[in-house]
Amino acid sequence: MTLSEPDIVNRPSLATPKKTITMPVSAARPDGAQATVVVLGVERGGTSMVAGVVRALGIEMGPRAGLNHEDPLFLTEDHELLKKRIATRNTENATWGFKVPKATMHLEFFESVLRRPVYLVAYRNSLAVADSWMQRGAGQLTGVLQRVQTYQDALLKLYETSSAPILLINYERAVQDAASQAQFVDELIAFLGIGVDSEARDRAISMMTGDGGGYVNLPEHYFAVADARDTRPTTRLELVEANPDPRDAEGWIHHETRKPQLIYRMADGSNLPRRFRLRIDFTHGEGTDSADGSLRLFFRFTEHFINAHCVRPVLRDGLNVLDVETSGHADAMAFGPWETLPMRFKLSVEAATPIEGTAISDSQPQAGQKLPLMARIQNRLKSRIRSGP
Repeated sequence: MTLSEPDIVNRPSLATPKKTITMPVSAARPDGAQATVVVLGVERGGTSMVAGVVRALGIEMGPRAGLNHEDPLFLTEDHELLKKRIATRNTENATWGFKVPKATMHLEFFESVLRRPVYLVAYRNSLAVADSWMQRGAGQLTGVLQRVQTYQDALLKLYETSSAPILLINYERAVQDAASQAQFVDELIAFLGIGVDSEARDRAISMMTGDGGGYVNLPEHYFAVADARDTRPTTRLELVEANPDPRDAEGWIHHETRKPQLIYRMADGSNLPRRFRLRIDFTHGEGTDSADGSLRLFFRFTEHFINAHCVRPVLRDGLNVLDVETSGHADAMAFGPWETLPMRFKLSVEAATPIEGTAISDSQPQAGQKLPLMARIQNRLKSRIRSGP
């Protein structure tokens, strides 16, 4: 027996021929010459991907936004300080934005102070969020799921009460494949009502990886660090320390705040090379674990130091040798602890020319990341990096 199309009665009533990537709760205002784009969602829930795409489309998300596209000036929960920073950004840009997942828990405040807010909300599978937290030792299953539920309750209240434009984003569908990534970027451009050329569109698409793919830098802020696999002699490059000597009489650097502590630049004032080797002599002080990755490497782009975030070179006592690749736009680098805990260490740094054939490649994954991610990032960005000035 053959059934014709009208005779089929067991098709799910809610089935759709095309799976949506974005879903507007309320439409964007067509006359919006000014806007504040706010990226919301739970931590590890796709907010960095969304914010990276927004940045790549040309919307200012903070000059110090780093690898996770999060402006550190908006991490505070001091409302009076936030009001001042919001007022400053309003004078600097007609349209700007920020990504801070914890802002989800302060939406009533932001609703009252932001100029023409536009909310972009990332949704990712809750178990994937929990898995990401647990892989980083940052939480347990039930605790993370409770956090997801708390954030979603806060967002639901926003949907019910706000008149601002709101776009919900299905993270897994957005990053599924090249076609989905392009579709997401096009839908976001249309929702924001911004004009972009093909280069900006391609740049935005390049900020996306597969599900759980991790962080991707803007091409001009690109950097990667890997343990050197070849210890043959190299030619020394002239580095100078660019900040007042932070050492005490015995050579120790003392740390109590989260900031770069030891800054280096090229002696001739040029930018750091696109490829170079670092030889780091490191000694940790009593009470400091030298292998915990708490000492971070920072790069300075556009006059601001950007934290390498996931790039936490594990510096062990003695000589450490690292290969570094950058976009060529960094004019300085710095070392400093990430945690706001008392710490002391000794550190001396030399730079050298790289050994031929040892550039960070697809066979050398970035610290803390899997091989496929490094391959995807470099395939998308290196052509831009190497074609620059």
